[in-house]
Amino acid sequence: ATLKTFPQTTSSMAMIGRAEKGETAEAETTLRQAEKIYRKLYAPNFTAIYDNLRLQAQNLYLQGRLDEAESTINQVLENYRQNSGPQYINYATALTVKGLVLNKQGKSAQAEEILREAVRLRRENLPREHFFSALTVGALGEILVAQKRFDEAEPLLVESYEHLQLSQAAENPRTLLAKRRLVELYTLWNKPDAASSYR
Repeated sequence: ATLKTFPQTTSSMAMIGRAEKGETAEAETTLRQAEKIYRKLYAPNFTAIYDNLRLQAQNLYLQGRLDEAESTINQVLENYRQNSGPQYINYATALTVKGLVLNKQGKSAQAEEILREAVRLRRENLPREHFFSALTVGALGEILVAQKRFDEAEPLLVESYEHLQLSQAAENPRTLLAKRRLVELYTLWNKPDAASSYR
């Protein structure tokens, strides 16, 4: 499969990085400003607008504003389906965001279905060690932990953490999230020694 990509602004990508560090209010302001600029420059269905909205949905998820996040990510997925297709690199990213949102809303079965599709797309289009793959695999692991399917979640969460540690460094928020997921897994699974090894 041919993986489609489109350029994204440095400021937008930097803002979601700041959101992952907890600076969600500043990220929201900057992303909304960028959206206004995109809408002035581009046609209504241009992919860059929806890439921006995808980042906004992710930021809303990080703030716990789940209904807003779901509404926004649904818009993004509809645009991607109509204009870019599932081969677009950020289609699986948007699926990952939606899966995480649904899981937080208590819809773990729906979340799992969506995350498994996202993982399938990542496996088909990217190396396993790519950080996009690691993020999606980790999200699926989180959903399985929520369902107490610990033995299924463990290899996914270990893979995610190991690959993020190599690609993003130990103190990156994404790596730290992967580590927290492992601690939660082993804590809930009543494996305190394993949990301690990741604290």
